[in-house]
Amino acid sequence: MTDRKKPGVAFWTTVVAAVLLAYPVSFGPATWLYDNGGIPASAEEALENFYEPVIWARDDDASPGWLRRSVNWYEALWIWR
Repeated sequence: MTDRKKPGVAFWTTVVAAVLLAYPVSFGPATWLYDNGGIPASAEEALENFYEPVIWARDDDASPGWLRRSVNWYEALWIWR
């Protein structure tokens, strides 16, 4: 019988931090896929719903200016024309 410790606070803090960082960072590659036809038409609405908070931050005048500029800047890195 093995005696394993349960994951501690440090582990779960790392998991939460990774997820919170991965979500906004993944918006760039998703934008590139969306812009280049890499997303099937049937999945476009689901993708838009998933990234609705980021899209809101980019488009809504109620969001802080620094946040709008940051999202626009990051999105522009992924859109090559």
